[in-house]
Amino acid sequence: MFNKDEKLTFINRTADGMVGHIKGRAEYEYFKEGFIDLCADINQCLTIWTGETWIGDPKTKKTKSAFQRFFSAFHCMICNIQDNSERYSRDELEYVKRIVFHGTVYRYLGSADPYNKTVIKPDYNDIYVSWSKEPESSYIESKLYGPMTWLSADIQKPFFGIDLEGVEKAFLALSGKKCMISRGTEREVVFPTIKDCITEVKYIEDEEDDQT
Repeated sequence: MFNKDEKLTFINRTADGMVGHIKGRAEYEYFKEGFIDLCADINQCLTIWTGETWIGDPKTKKTKSAFQRFFSAFHCMICNIQDNSERYSRDELEYVKRIVFHGTVYRYLGSADPYNKTVIKPDYNDIYVSWSKEPESSYIESKLYGPMTWLSADIQKPFFGIDLEGVEKAFLALSGKKCMISRGTEREVVFPTIKDCITEVKYIEDEEDDQT
């Protein structure tokens, strides 16, 4: 499809598209095909997020910046639609309703480096990261080495997560077309590591270290 630079350009362009949608809907009537096209681009960006960023492997600065811009624009568009319901169509309101997540999510921190022995502590900030609706994941655990950190968070208003399963369902309802974004059993929700939302932090020692 795209090379690496083209993917980053596409992600940034989609962020611009969401900003443009907010400005455009303040002046123009709803155009369904245009909104479907924008949501299809959002799906493509999320597919890159789930399929081409690796567990325990830090993203490059450019990739992190592009996705942060994308999710910030996505968050802004969702908020704008929620806060100005009289301006938006039923399609847009239903789309947002399906993708907004409130509830408990879980996250592992660790390294893909087999020689890693460093305990990774949570970094509380506004950077969007992957969480799961499932408390445990043998798949994620199998991809991480050394000590792991396990977090749980309770996302409630005024905060919300972006539910990737919800995005799939929202696009199907909007367009009648299926899209595959979620991977395996991860049941992913995208949300920053906000300290006020964290309910538990557990440090899991490396089993090999325990045996020595």
